[in-house]
Amino acid sequence: MSNFRFQIANCKVPILNLKFAILNITALLLLVVIVTGCGRKGSPVIPGSIAPETIAGLKAKPAPGKVSLTWTMPTKTTEGSRLKNLTTFIVQRGEVAEGTKPEDCSCTYRAIQTIDVESPSPAVIKEGKVYLDDVTVKNDTTYAYRVIAVNQYDRESRPGTPVVARPSVPPAAPTNLAAEADENQIRLSWQAPTTSEDGSPLTDLKGYNIYRSVAKGTEGGLINQQLLATTSFTDIGLESGKTYYYQVRAVDNLAQPWSESKPSSEIAASPEDRTPPMPPVTLIAVPTAKEVRLTWEPNREKDLAGYRVYRSTTPGQGYEPVTPATTAANSFVDTSVTPGNTYYYVVTAVDNSRRANESFRSEQATATIPQ
Repeated sequence: MSNFRFQIANCKVPILNLKFAILNITALLLLVVIVTGCGRKGSPVIPGSIAPETIAGLKAKPAPGKVSLTWTMPTKTTEGSRLKNLTTFIVQRGEVAEGTKPEDCSCTYRAIQTIDVESPSPAVIKEGKVYLDDVTVKNDTTYAYRVIAVNQYDRESRPGTPVVARPSVPPAAPTNLAAEADENQIRLSWQAPTTSEDGSPLTDLKGYNIYRSVAKGTEGGLINQQLLATTSFTDIGLESGKTYYYQVRAVDNLAQPWSESKPSSEIAASPEDRTPPMPPVTLIAVPTAKEVRLTWEPNREKDLAGYRVYRSTTPGQGYEPVTPATTAANSFVDTSVTPGNTYYYVVTAVDNSRRANESFRSEQATATIPQ
């Protein structure tokens, strides 16, 4: 292609060929775009700089002179992508009024510990969990905690819902735990402690928690929905004949996590079935020369053990058992009769509870033995 010249703003510019000119103009436009873009406000997003997700599973367990904190290591960013650049945890603490619920915490938080993920001491990181003991606390003071995760670009996670803990010297354990069984329920009572665990006078007792299990010597579950203010409790809705095991702990704070005493001694109790079966009905007595045949309608109770047959020679009174034990059948043949005598019979039903509850008597049936 032959060389030629053209004019731009009264200037003559040599061009070797048209293709070369187009390439140079394109490059110039690109440079202008890049320079213009660099002048925009704000910084470009660096790949991986998205903030970590909010800390989950934060828990605080109070003890004398310390609060043990645990939480789950975050694994994602706020956008849901995999978190690859976590570097630091910032543990913050503030003081709140006793009884404050975590969701109601409003206080000034201050950083009390910065944890390097690569070298976490004094914290411990194990199996995706972080463990830290805060030993800079005062007993009988209520604290709120929250934890913030930080990545290598100093992007911080949002602080999650705080947790509350109140370290203290716990009360001594309650004593003289007693249990009284009743129909589908057990009444418990105990004696309140008067000292703290270290023997000092107890001045901050707030109530009690009761724990129940179905196996001797095992840790039970908390059964009271609210902290108990009195030294008695009735556990209702239980299964008759089943054995339950109880322990009581004294508590010196108003909100979870509880600051509890050691457990009281364990006590076992079984609810008693005190409801007897219905009395048998339609008792019929058919005499012969040597015996009296008795029949009645069978009872429908699921816990029925059997029946007892009673006889008297005086109507309405003086009944004596003629069955050596309960009979499972809804019939009985009385062979110990004397010709010419008149006998009066009643029948009762008995259940299979430990109390062997017996029903009221059936209607009386009469039989006269022929001469």
